[in-house]
Amino acid sequence: MKAIDAEAVGRASVFLGGGRRQAHHDVDYAVDVSQKESR
Repeated sequence: MKAIDAEAVGRASVFLGGGRRQAHHDVDYAVDVSQKESR
């Protein structure tokens, strides 16, 4: 479920005009946070 959330964050960033680079950053951040939570 966390991976889907990260993907949704990335898609939302693109949709909101954040640009591809920002979307990548948001996805990386969301994945990093979810990995820390699962430990």
